[in-house]
Amino acid sequence: MRISTLRPLAVFSVLLTACQAPSPPPEWVEEGPHRSVELRVSDGRPGFRPVAGTGIDFVGVLSDTAFVANRHRVNGAGVAIGDVDGDGRPDVFLAGLEADSRLYKNLGAWWFEDISEASGIDLSGVYNTGAAFVDTDGDADLDLILTVLDGPSLLMVNDGTGSFSRDLTWPGWTMGPRGGTTITAADVDGDTDLDVYVTNYKRRTVKDLYHPSQITFEETVDQQGNDFRVKPPYDAHYRVEIQGNRVMRYEYGEPDALMINTPEGFVDGTRDAFPFEDAIPSDWGLAAQFRDLDGDGDADLYVCNDFESADHVWINDGSGVFSRLPTLSIRHTSQSSMAVDGADVDRDGDLDLFVTEMLSRSHERRMRQVGNPPPIIPGVGEIAVRPQVMHNTLLMARSTPGPTWPIEYAETAHAFDVHASEWSWTALFMDVDLDGWEDLLISTGHRYDAMDMDAQNSMSGRRSGANWTEELLEFPRLDLKNVAFRNAGGTHFVEMEDGWGIGGIADVTHGMAYGDLDGDGDLDIVANRLNAPAGVYRNDTDAPRIAVRLKGRGQNAFGIGARLTMTDETGTQGRDILAGGHYLSGSDPMAVFAALSDSARLHVAWPSGRSTMLTVSANRLYEITEPDSPVPSRTPSPPPPPVYEARPIPFTHQDAFFEDRSRQALLTRRLSQEGPHAAVGDLNADGMPDLVIGTGGGGQPGVFINGSGGLAAADISAYRVTGQDWAGVAVTEGRIVA
Repeated sequence: MRISTLRPLAVFSVLLTACQAPSPPPEWVEEGPHRSVELRVSDGRPGFRPVAGTGIDFVGVLSDTAFVANRHRVNGAGVAIGDVDGDGRPDVFLAGLEADSRLYKNLGAWWFEDISEASGIDLSGVYNTGAAFVDTDGDADLDLILTVLDGPSLLMVNDGTGSFSRDLTWPGWTMGPRGGTTITAADVDGDTDLDVYVTNYKRRTVKDLYHPSQITFEETVDQQGNDFRVKPPYDAHYRVEIQGNRVMRYEYGEPDALMINTPEGFVDGTRDAFPFEDAIPSDWGLAAQFRDLDGDGDADLYVCNDFESADHVWINDGSGVFSRLPTLSIRHTSQSSMAVDGADVDRDGDLDLFVTEMLSRSHERRMRQVGNPPPIIPGVGEIAVRPQVMHNTLLMARSTPGPTWPIEYAETAHAFDVHASEWSWTALFMDVDLDGWEDLLISTGHRYDAMDMDAQNSMSGRRSGANWTEELLEFPRLDLKNVAFRNAGGTHFVEMEDGWGIGGIADVTHGMAYGDLDGDGDLDIVANRLNAPAGVYRNDTDAPRIAVRLKGRGQNAFGIGARLTMTDETGTQGRDILAGGHYLSGSDPMAVFAALSDSARLHVAWPSGRSTMLTVSANRLYEITEPDSPVPSRTPSPPPPPVYEARPIPFTHQDAFFEDRSRQALLTRRLSQEGPHAAVGDLNADGMPDLVIGTGGGGQPGVFINGSGGLAAADISAYRVTGQDWAGVAVTEGRIVA
């Protein structure tokens, strides 16, 4: 009886389920040069939720054996997100170290299929570090560029269906093995195709190649009087530099490379693009990102370098030739820069930059950790020095950029409370809660805490054995929770508990990338975790949004480098379309805005110089096609006439050099190098201001009387001044007071 009663109910349940077919997908609405579709937004709350059972079964394996053989391997691997087969759903590529790299096809409804073998991607035995989807051949599908540790970078060309083949003409292949890290792409020379910049770290550090007893300062550096030179074969790894009364030895990294896209294929354009006086510098490149920093419509470049190799900020002239950003435009940068990202943090219309470093948020951990030696503090007037600091830097643009306006930055990480985020890697700006202000996500952790003083001290007095690299295993692990900062109205950031959902577990996360994996118009996250399953995080925000994809003309089908600005009564939001540029990673080329009103005006500034303007509504995805109008001229406006005219005067300041700290070690700055003091006042009662310039030790002051022909040197003896070491000068009632 019990069985016969249940059978009809079971049949009814099956029939009812079968009748509940999913509703048909929304239809696209064609609106001239663009089209749009409704976004189905589910209920939720701001933040992320880990998603299990997606079919993404990748584990970022790296054994201790592989680690101690090459410590650079624990710098991790990245993620690339993009639609490889043109079905409208972003797919996911995860770079593998000891584990094989994998490509997962997005089937919808949070289910993915491993298509690595079917796609032709075979990276067995390759330590694949970085990845980015880039349309390198202009055929409107996403090719795959890969960096390799101790191997050549690779270009995998997509046939449009998600099947890839290796391009053996790629310059990265012919350059041979490198310590490759991050890929970033943009049209740097204005010919519509995408050029590629690759950062390189180092295949293997000298610390893993030679026993510690072989690489002491005495064993590697030869001194002949005041001349210091690195001995062979160590001169391939080290350089020496004299800083004041210290002789510093630095290890070389490897040169980066800029691949220029031409009709005949890619060529190495590094030497022609950058004004290097000698060899291309062998820096410790970890990440780079193309952005239009000066507002002239072309792709500039920020390069993050580890250790003492300083960051580079390159300004593009529009033809693919770069010059350095003036030193005074950024007064200091991070010491060990891991990654960079940009956003209009305060919504004032210009692009701000954030760079990750390694400073802990815990006072206890800071007391246990020691970093590299602090940089030398420049003396007064030594403006050519850009100091490096051991914390994150938030570079807020403080002048509106343009063809005739220099861009300058104020470093404000402490003021915004984002100066410390632990041992940090990827930085991602995105508006998590869709309130109109871009928030900040940071991946953290390391296989070993290389800055731990206790571990360093315990090993310092020990004689290293034949397996010296195994001492790395004695350092404590540094498992950390990923960090999220909520942008509180453009004035400061607030740290969110458990990283707003991406930091629920302490681990080691390296590359992170974003993409709309479920088609609801907000950005989800995929993270590559060391010796742990990949993290897949769903964005549960239910606030109204506007999503935008671009269809460019020429060879730039995805509108890489375009600047999008959306304006309503609450102000302006800005987004850039990027290819690669995140630490070891690249995100899906889609922009998402907070819909803070019923409608808004969206402006697209295309890399070609064309522009598009349209009205947009909440909870819709827009696909915008670049117009075919003539490309406007980019001839810059002539600079305004100068306000002042420079007129040299016959005076040279003198100040005998001595090292203050050798006499008084606790001085905070060099009093011996304060530079000349100057004062203006009427010395001869003619109603015109005259000039007095002070002197240092061993020099003579200067007095200049203002007349009809300008300033003329006067006989200083008439003013009874002597060549003392002046600490200051003033002019009062026709007298010089010093």
